[in-house]
Amino acid sequence: MSLHTVQRLQTSKKLRVLKEIRKNKNIVILKPDKGNGVVVLDRSDYDQGILKIINDTSKFRPIKEDPTLSREGRLQRLLRKLKKVRMYLLYQIVMLYVSFFTKLKYKGEKNTLR
Repeated sequence: MSLHTVQRLQTSKKLRVLKEIRKNKNIVILKPDKGNGVVVLDRSDYDQGILKIINDTSKFRPIKEDPTLSREGRLQRLLRKLKKVRMYLLYQIVMLYVSFFTKLKYKGEKNTLR
């Protein structure tokens, strides 16, 4: 058996094992912060670590209201404006294109569109 075949079989075996482990709700499987690989953690340890990070007031603070709706509204208005500008610019480009080739046609140039 070649080295490539052995590596492929080992990889498929590892994937099957990870799929089995993933079924266990007491275990969390994550990608590492750096590099390739797999991190397997106990669910309670993972949850405690996340809560410790979230409850760190030097990094996070509670907010009085959810800004999502107002930000989404502002984003939608901006996107509508950009769409109008884009349509206007597209119209201008088409008009320049038509004008350019119309002038070529009337000047009797050989490179005209028909």
